[in-house]
Parts: sequence; structure tokens; C-alpha cells
Amino acid sequence: MKKTILIMFVTIILIVGMVTPVFAAPMFNFYCSYNTKDTGVALTKEITFIYSVNDFREFANQSDGGKNGINVIRATLEYDENVFEPIEINTTGDGNYNGIKTETSDGGKAIEAIGNWTGLTYNPETKRIVVEAGKFINSEDEVLEITLKVKPTATLGNTTVTLTEIEGSDEKKDITPSAVSKTVEVISAVGDATDADPENGFGGYIRILPDMKVSEFRILKPELTGAIKNVQNTTLGNDDYIPTGATVTEGELTYTLIAIGDLNSDGQLTATDLSQFKAYFIHQLTTLSDNQKRACDIRWDAALTGTDHSQLRSLLVGLSDPKFYVWNGTGTATSVPVSR
Repeated sequence: MKKTILIMFVTIILIVGMVTPVFAAPMFNFYCSYNTKDTGVALTKEITFIYSVNDFREFANQSDGGKNGINVIRATLEYDENVFEPIEINTTGDGNYNGIKTETSDGGKAIEAIGNWTGLTYNPETKRIVVEAGKFINSEDEVLEITLKVKPTATLGNTTVTLTEIEGSDEKKDITPSAVSKTVEVISAVGDATDADPENGFGGYIRILPDMKVSEFRILKPELTGAIKNVQNTTLGNDDYIPTGATVTEGELTYTLIAIGDLNSDGQLTATDLSQFKAYFIHQLTTLSDNQKRACDIRWDAALTGTDHSQLRSLLVGLSDPKFYVWNGTGTATSVPVSR
């Protein structure tokens, strides 16, 4: 009888020993907490992803000394290099990696550790990212910011950015899920010419996204090689932003360029432009020229509405890039390529 009890006791201990690690395994959730443009990102523009951790469980018995939390996260970045510009690294004389070379439009790094995470390395060959915290983290925290720039030659359509092979401290596979993916849509940054009148030498209006430089326009519209001039008839250089009302002449046709949201003809969309549109549309305190109205007419229906105002505001704060489409009739909106 005693022997039977002993065998049962040992069996229970063995079962518990095998099962316990499964349920007591350290875990936390790693997720994409924010991306700047949920609806898409335009050719030559950037998209930013911010990754965070939360939902910590059972972290008291890690093999790193019994600390509560994690201080290292590793992941592999996967993205289509036919769509996004590759992230480059500074190198030292001995060939070692020494920091992120590729910068964002505002001068930041293409990959940055954020929150309490201060150390970062990135291997451009394996695309392996390692971020380290100055302390052990066991509460919700932002970890990593990645910004990718879309190539001007990218094919329009959906593309997916993934962080995979995610690990926590001690190279433990203690993160759920093991991969985090985000699919975005690459959209055009330049619309087709519309409302042309060739008999009078007018090639039409070409709508472009704001903050577009002449050099970017040349890549996206290589067939238009003539000088691009602003409203003062001054020829713009490659690094100049294209303002609303600028023109480009090709052969016998002249095209007028409309930068979406740009009312003060500096080629950019700012709070000043939105305030000017609000003063016109809501408060009726000012007037707008025809080209300024075209810059605000997101739906391209020759009418300015609250929808145009809200979409301009979303564009200003980085929540979306507008697609070039027309409004078909009344009622339900139908998004189609500009062709009228």
C-alpha cells in the first residue's frame, strides 16, 4: 500500500513538474499601438509604426536573477524593399555598425527606442532589432518607433510590415503574439490631369499631395519636363515645395498644379491653411480664389462641405492621406480615380 502511494506521489510530482512551466511561463503582449496613416501612405511619403508592450504575467521567476519584468526585446523587421526605402546604418572603419543612418522627414532616426527603452541596435543584413531598457519593465510601455519611406517607384496597393521572431529577456519566446503585422495601402501622390481645354492651350488641373518637392514630382510625372513656376512666375528648384497655383508647360499645353490643403501657396499644409479654410467655410470672414477652393475640394465635386474640412484636418494631423476621387451624384460617396 505504501509503495502504491509512493508511486502515485512521484507520478503527481512528475506531472506537475512537466505542466507547471507551461502555465507559469513568463508572458506579455507586444502590439502595434499606433500608425500614422490608417488608410494609406502616398508615394514618396512616410509611415510610422509605434510598438508597445503590456499585459505582463508571471515574471517573478525569470532566469535573469529573479527580476520582475523584462529589459531586452528582440525582433526581426520584414518589409518589401520594392515598396519601402531600405534602412541604412552608419559603419565604423572596422566594419561594425554604429547607429541608424536613415532619417525621417523631421530629422529623427528611421528606427528609435522610445519610452524607457534607451538602447537600440539594428543589423541591416538580418534586419534584426534589439532594444534594451535601463531598468526592468513590468507595466505598459512604448518600446519602438519605426518609420519607413515609400519609394516613388512602388506599385500602388496593399503591403505588409511585420515584426517577427519576437523575443523577450534571455531570448525567451515569452511574447504573444510571436509576430505583429500591419497592412497599409500605397496610394498615388499625384492625380491625373482633369478639366483640360486643349483648344485653349490648357492641359488641365493636376492635384498633388502637400509637401511635395519639385524633385519628387519629376519622378512621379516624368512626362512633364517643362519648368515649374510659382504664382509669381518664378522657376522653382528641385528642393522647392510645389505651391497651389504653380504651372508647368509641356509643348503647347500648360497645367495648373493644386496642392491639397495649401491655401497660402507655400506648398505645405499647416494650421494656417486650415484656419483660413475655417474662416471662409464656417465663419464666412474671408474669400478664397478659385485655385484655393480647388485645394480644399478633397471630393473634387466643385463644392466645399464639412467633409472636406474634416478630411483636411485629418491630413494635417497625420491620420490619413486623401485619395484622388470624384463625388458621384448625391448621397453615398463612391471613391473612384479622378477622371472627369
